[in-house]
Amino acid sequence: MGDFKKKSICLDAEFTIDGGKEEAACVDLDGEWSESSKVFRHSSFDNPDIEFVSGEVGEGGDHMNITLKNLSTVQIVIPGDKTVAYLSEDPNEKYPGTADIVKAVDNVSSESTQKDASQSLSEKDLKLPSDQINGINSDDAIEATVDNDVDLKND
Repeated sequence: MGDFKKKSICLDAEFTIDGGKEEAACVDLDGEWSESSKVFRHSSFDNPDIEFVSGEVGEGGDHMNITLKNLSTVQIVIPGDKTVAYLSEDPNEKYPGTADIVKAVDNVSSESTQKDASQSLSEKDLKLPSDQINGINSDDAIEATVDNDVDLKND
């Protein structure tokens, strides 16, 4: 277990996408790949104007289709030798940059602070008499609770 094929993928030929357009590229693969292989945007492909829409191994496993979208208003040319995708037969493969994303989120979470006690909502602030809501019996009261793990901010 763990002997899954993996490969970085180039488009093999210059690929032009007009501004605002979405285009699919077909790339020949060496050998036969599982049609259930996972395809991700390669972590080194860092053009912010190109969205990686989808990627899949085609029928027969000898080629793959990659769909990219140009988010800019100008034509973009991707050189054929530029690595754009990562292909893996591992069914449990995670996006190669996942660990970096989780680390960044953890850093942001640890840097954020709890609200000042003077800014926090009191229990009184979280109750609303039902007579202020149409169609609800005036004997009822609605209570809201706040999860202590949620950081409430006044922006």
